[in-house]
Amino acid sequence: MDKKIEISRAEDKLEWKQYPIMTEANQFALELDHMSLCVMNDKKPYTPGEEGLQDQRIMDAIYTSAREGKTVTLKIHTGKDVFRGTEPKENE
Repeated sequence: MDKKIEISRAEDKLEWKQYPIMTEANQFALELDHMSLCVMNDKKPYTPGEEGLQDQRIMDAIYTSAREGKTVTLKIHTGKDVFRGTEPKENE
């Protein structure tokens, strides 16, 4: 069954909406398939472990900040998706 979502954005007094169609898929199985192909072809995965580690560092900083009531500074990574590998193709 397809799922419908609405994405709305407002920029410069203009609002636009998107309605992407999302089909059900087993995301974990797709991720495992992609990782297997990366290992077999010696390629960097689209979502490598470094990205997960960064997510964990952010969560740890949030909890530390809440617990201690102070700002926690993390290393800044410039650029978008700095850890990511090549996005998998639809047939991969």
